[in-house]
Amino acid sequence: MAFCNNCGAGLQEGKSFCSACGASVLPSAAPGQQQGPQQQYQQGPQQQQGPQQQQGYQQQGYQQQGPQQQQQGYQPGQGYQPGQQPGQQPGQQPGQRPGQQSGQQTIDQISGFLKNTTDYTNDMDPADIEKSKMMSTLAYILFFLPLFTVPESKFGRFHANQGLLCLILWVVGTIARQIISSIIYLISRRLGFLVTIASLVIWVPIAAFWIIGLLNAYNGKAKDIPLVGNIRIIK
Repeated sequence: MAFCNNCGAGLQEGKSFCSACGASVLPSAAPGQQQGPQQQYQQGPQQQQGPQQQQGYQQQGYQQQGPQQQQQGYQPGQGYQPGQQPGQQPGQQPGQRPGQQSGQQTIDQISGFLKNTTDYTNDMDPADIEKSKMMSTLAYILFFLPLFTVPESKFGRFHANQGLLCLILWVVGTIARQIISSIIYLISRRLGFLVTIASLVIWVPIAAFWIIGLLNAYNGKAKDIPLVGNIRIIK
């Protein structure tokens, strides 16, 4: 039997108010039904924490991706330049391969070696240069021609010396080739291709020095040929 919460009098079944004091009586919920709101209330915050956890996870993932993205860009101490693409070496042109870059540097070094020789043109008399230019050019065929045709010419004697140096290089190259070829053929006749390679290594530089000296004389320049041009035999 139920009792009134206000006066404690017994309540008749089916009545919605107390017959003694007239207070309204609400039906009491079952124990199982009272736990429903509590469970719903307890589950509510947990469901609200889901988006926060997901947002925190996304922020954590963003922080982890940040250093990786920075590694692909500018890094101190690596010579990074504005406009440089990832993986591009300093000084390398866009779309240029590392092998092409090193090959171009080798060509530039060889060109600098051939061109950067001592120039004595300013020490020569322009009239003497113009007078002995032809004989000085022929000195690279017969080095002694300027000594007989223009013996007093400083420009002619300079190129007579250069022509003599080219002749000495040719004689030394011929002897070196004969020695190398003899050694190679003693080892095996099948290694004959090495003789061809050795000949190119010897004759190509000598020919280049000879052409450079001849062009210098023809153009009225008193420049040393590379490598041995500073040696003075004829003064």
